[in-house]
Amino acid sequence: MNLGVISGLIILAFFVSYLLGVGIFMYQRDVAYAKITAIPKKNLIEFYETRDIENIPKDKRRAWTGVLYRKIGVVPKNHSGVIKAVGWHFAYYDIENDAFWGAYH
Repeated sequence: MNLGVISGLIILAFFVSYLLGVGIFMYQRDVAYAKITAIPKKNLIEFYETRDIENIPKDKRRAWTGVLYRKIGVVPKNHSGVIKAVGWHFAYYDIENDAFWGAYH
């Protein structure tokens, strides 16, 4: 095979892999956002104050973040600084502003 064809196939493979990775990540963020918005605000605030995982419904305690299946937790900061929030880095409930934050929402 010609070197140009091989190079083209390698570039195409990287491009397709990138698109698949981005698609999977966007899907994971949407699922996490759906989980965090389905939890009653009262439960999220209680979890923030007590750190007791029992305040969160069992089926909504974890979300995929890349290749890891992580537990819900306190989000200490975002791009604008320290916040008072519960969830995951890319989908959380901001207690001080009484607002949900997530990718594309």
